[in-house]
Amino acid sequence: MKKEKIFFPETTLWRTRKVIAEQDINFAQHMGNERILVWADEIRTQFLTHIGWDIQCASDKIGIIVANHTIVYQSEGFLGDEILIEVGIDYLKECSFDMIIRCRKEGAQKNMVIIRTGIVCFNYEQREIVRVPNQFIEFLKGKINIT
Repeated sequence: MKKEKIFFPETTLWRTRKVIAEQDINFAQHMGNERILVWADEIRTQFLTHIGWDIQCASDKIGIIVANHTIVYQSEGFLGDEILIEVGIDYLKECSFDMIIRCRKEGAQKNMVIIRTGIVCFNYEQREIVRVPNQFIEFLKGKINIT
């Protein structure tokens, strides 16, 4: 099996916490792998909303398409565990970027999971790929290396 590696960016852009709930637990009594994607969707939406990019009703009609996910599981999560979640942005291009999400149990040295989500900007009205919105670029200026 090929070992995937995801490196978290130098700068953490946003942090939050979640507690592993009963609906996150599978038959093996730890967090189910399918729940990680549910969390990734919630975290992505919360982060974009936090910076003012409401993808549900953007006035410029620019939303996103999730192009891919890479998930590296590093430790188990159990019912009631408090998880520190950190978000960073990597590989910013003209029309796309990678959102990196790192989840770690409070006080743990090892990550529970790290997720890379490839995101493409999309105009749903015109049904075409578009440039990353200026407000997102402005938010990132001075926080990450923009080329």
